[in-house]
Amino acid sequence: MTKWEYLVIVCTRNFDHYRANFYNSTELKDWKKNPPIPEYLNELGQQGWELVSTLPVGETVGQMHLFLKRPKPE
Repeated sequence: MTKWEYLVIVCTRNFDHYRANFYNSTELKDWKKNPPIPEYLNELGQQGWELVSTLPVGETVGQMHLFLKRPKPE
């Protein structure tokens, strides 16, 4: 049976792009310098992460939660 590990990313809108500012509840320093989410997801995909769901927090808040998973190393 496959075992999974999960990753939750909180993204905040910074001007015209969403950028990751929390990674599994850990705040990322200088998050405004992170790549826009499509580029960031491509980087995570190279590490084996798969985006499985998103949850927008609201237009006025400008946040989105991304849920990813990958097979857990044995």
